[in-house]
Amino acid sequence: MKKETLNLRIDADLKLRAVELAEAEGRSLANWVKHLIRSSVARAEDPGQQSTAANPESTDEAPGE
Repeated sequence: MKKETLNLRIDADLKLRAVELAEAEGRSLANWVKHLIRSSVARAEDPGQQSTAANPESTDEAPGE
């Protein structure tokens, strides 16, 4: 699958908090954001699906990717 780039601006405090949460899961910030987007899209497409955000092990990418 072709990869695309997503650029966004967020407050410095929000980024710091996100980095801390990502690191707590053993992920890079980019991988953590991809994981959250993937989980959110899956939930939006199938509201009955159990959230993978609560289970960081249930992703098809290894932490740090």
